[in-house]
Amino acid sequence: MNHNSISPLIMQNRLLSQARSGARSRNAAVGTALNSSSGSNNSSAVKKQADSKKTGRQQEAYKESKENYTAMKKAAESIKERTGKLLTAFDRNWEELMQEDAAKYKKEIEEEINGYAEDYNSLVKMLAKEGGSANETYLQQLKDYFQSFKDSLAEAGITRAGDGTLTVNKELLNAADIQKLEKIFGKENSFAGRVKERAENIINNAEMNLSVLNSSLYSGNYTYNKYGSDIFDIFDGSSSYNAKG
Repeated sequence: MNHNSISPLIMQNRLLSQARSGARSRNAAVGTALNSSSGSNNSSAVKKQADSKKTGRQQEAYKESKENYTAMKKAAESIKERTGKLLTAFDRNWEELMQEDAAKYKKEIEEEINGYAEDYNSLVKMLAKEGGSANETYLQQLKDYFQSFKDSLAEAGITRAGDGTLTVNKELLNAADIQKLEKIFGKENSFAGRVKERAENIINNAEMNLSVLNSSLYSGNYTYNKYGSDIFDIFDGSSSYNAKG
């Protein structure tokens, strides 16, 4: 399947609709079983099965995924916020600024870039930890964006480790001129601008997965799939959950 042939946002919207519909169906089925006659052997069996699952490894796997997606969403949202600040920060007539003011504003930009790198690294770690086709695709896209700006980023003291995280050499960052930094972080089509666009998709995907996870944890009906809950696996037809561990 060619993932690039389908808009991630379109797939996410479709999957969110599927997830909500599936959650309603599962909750209705469990509710019907549990609310049937108190003397029904089937009702008792279903309830015992649900209770036993709530204390098993599967529930722990759900909780871990929930933590991962919560942290993922937080990091992506912070990246969006920082990118917005950076776009505004560069929007100055630097040539007309007093030297003291220019140094002050540049220092603020450097601090924002350092924070950006921390958020980026948190996002990369959570995407890798949770896994799944969508998250792995997002990781590859982030890698591609870095490769497109690799030389410019290196000149500003920013390099990429083997695990995809960024390392910032603060001395080189401080030495980089404002025009160079603006090309990387201060334009819509810059490295930061492209990452921001992908962060929006990651937020949507995280919210969808959290919706399904919360529904499954609440109902005790564990049918969520770590490897089939994301947008690409659903369209491949893989939708059965295999708990971590």
